[in-house]
Amino acid sequence: MHLGSLRLIAESMELIDLLSFLRRCLGRAAERQEYVDQALQSLRDWAGQRGELVVVATGICSRWCVACTTSSSGGRAFTWCKPAEGTNAAAVVKAAATGTLCVDTRQRQEGAMAVVEHVHGTEYVARPQLVLCTADPTSAVTLKGGLEDRP
Repeated sequence: MHLGSLRLIAESMELIDLLSFLRRCLGRAAERQEYVDQALQSLRDWAGQRGELVVVATGICSRWCVACTTSSSGGRAFTWCKPAEGTNAAAVVKAAATGTLCVDTRQRQEGAMAVVEHVHGTEYVARPQLVLCTADPTSAVTLKGGLEDRP
């Protein structure tokens, strides 16, 4: 809500904790605030089921995803998927139904996209919220663009 040039935001203790966590991860300096705001908005959109969350991470992505998404999703169950050859996409999506499904796309992107395709083909009420981990910003842009091109 805006009051003139003043922007008012209602915050809960969970949101304040999440904001603090994002500042620890992304930096507290004034020049880093834009990145913190973007991350917070992406998490809000994701929690409102308005899209997938794409996380760029070179290290262990799972701990960061669990920490962010658990506080943003009201404590939904979290399933981590690192697709290997022969991964059964239907079984992965079923196991994560109505929870959070984090798919690591950093090594086997074709297997990961099979899981993503299955999520998109799942009935909305049984569909898990989707988080995609990728290794670099270029891959993130490619993934996000591919997801937005879907009908």
